[in-house]
Order: sequence, then C-alpha cells, then structure tokens
Amino acid sequence: MQATIKPAIADWYNVLHTEDWQHEPLKSGEEYYLVEPIKEYVDIVPANEIRTYLDLGREASEGWIAYVLDEKYSGWSTDVASGEVSE
Repeated sequence: MQATIKPAIADWYNVLHTEDWQHEPLKSGEEYYLVEPIKEYVDIVPANEIRTYLDLGREASEGWIAYVLDEKYSGWSTDVASGEVSE
C-alpha cells in the first residue's frame, strides 16, 4: 500500500485537518482562516472563501472581515497549509 501525502493544518485543540469546511482537500501553501463556530470545533476556510463563509459581499475589506470574526466567533486565526502528513 502506498502512502498519500496530504497538506494539513493543526488547530489550537491539536486536531489535524486535511480538508476545509466544504470537505475539499487543503492545498499546500494556501492561506486558510481557522474559525471556531462552536466550542472545541474549528472550521478551516480558504482565504478566498471567507466572505462567502461569513455571508459578506465581495467588497468587504480585510478589516471588516476581522471585525466580524471578532464579534461573532470566540476564536479565529489564519494559517498556511503545510506540515504534510502521510495517510
């Protein structure tokens, strides 16, 4: 059996994610938002989809995105997919 290498992001609960919030594989080197919609559960959202995730218009600035995240969610951060894991 051959191992498959997948890019991954570890959240602050040390859960290793290899898929985003829509169950698409993470892409190495891509930036993602880590958003905690409920306690101890983290969604991994591609940076280019954060406006859709937050139900914001395309013209929403980075500052507005950060404000909405701060007001709506208990935890969030950004990270770049790396730390490839074998499965």
